Amino acid sequence: MDAGRRTLGADAMVEDVFGLNLRGLKTIRDMFVRPARVYAAARTQDWGGRYTPSIRLLFFILTAMAFFRFVWANEDGAFFKEFSAGFAKGAGAATETEMVDNLKTFLASYAASLPLAFVILHGLTSMVLRVWGHGTEAVLRLRLHLLTLVPSSIVSLLLLLAIPLVDPRFSAAYGLSTIGVSFFFDTLTAGRGGVAGKSGAERWSRAVLFGGVALFVSTAASVAAFLTGILISGFQEGFAAPQ
Repeated sequence: MDAGRRTLGADAMVEDVFGLNLRGLKTIRDMFVRPARVYAAARTQDWGGRYTPSIRLLFFILTAMAFFRFVWANEDGAFFKEFSAGFAKGAGAATETEMVDNLKTFLASYAASLPLAFVILHGLTSMVLRVWGHGTEAVLRLRLHLLTLVPSSIVSLLLLLAIPLVDPRFSAAYGLSTIGVSFFFDTLTAGRGGVAGKSGAERWSRAVLFGGVALFVSTAASVAAFLTGILISGFQEGFAAPQ
């Protein structure tokens, strides 16, 4: 064995197996507790060696959300029950069974396309939304933008898991509340160490701007995924929005 080669022990194995997961959990925790520290690490080449890159972490969260949406796309699932009441027969759906199959395809397509649409649209937005301070380059803007979305995405995931417990009569109100919660967390996170500003008022006005833009882009991503689901499933005609 070379004298300069360090012996790898059990701690190295733990790092190999659990290191990314532990760093991801630490990143999520600190984005809620002390986001300024994570923002500072995002400005370094390797995230200070302590945190998970934001695009990787956010895509993991979005994939988890897509997984549950996909699971709930079956006839007994929460999303199927929520949407089925608002869908008329799709184009070419001659029978109830065919309509059910179309609806399953729609929900699965929506779940699969939403994470990609979300990351792409927010990535493009990060190129033009300049709230992070003068001289912040494109890659860093992308890092900071997606990092700011982590807390709201975690909360959205938890709210998503609670959907089966929500009375269908209150599903619309519940959906609106999740929109408000996302705006709140995006704004709060951006203002706690993310956006730049010479004064508190300037910093929080930029944070509100970020929250509003993020809400608009997230809605656009959802609409894009929704339309993708319609095109793939064959609901182009005879479609009625869910009530």
